[in-house]
Amino acid sequence: MLCPFVATTNYDRILSLVFPSSWTTATWDQSVPMLTKMRDGHAILHLHGLYDFPKSVIFSTKSYERLVRRPAYRELMRCLWLQHTLLFIGCSADGLADPDFIRFLGIQGL
Repeated sequence: MLCPFVATTNYDRILSLVFPSSWTTATWDQSVPMLTKMRDGHAILHLHGLYDFPKSVIFSTKSYERLVRRPAYRELMRCLWLQHTLLFIGCSADGLADPDFIRFLGIQGL
């Protein structure tokens, strides 16, 4: 794949199965390593966690609120939105209603 990294809100590891073993993963609760992996490339960034790390899964309004209060996560999202070209694949209008997308598409809370 030609992109340096992939960011996903999916909780599964399907992308990990598709990409070579040289690609690493990181979740939002590893924000600083996630920023490093974004810079270095060959990483899959799980913005809302991974199913096999239940504490990392962002699923409720309360968990979204906890997530967006983290300065490192806000910086990660800022970097994604301001420094990279984003391609949304398989994202419905409902998917764009995600609290993260609403916040950044509306330039709210930056």
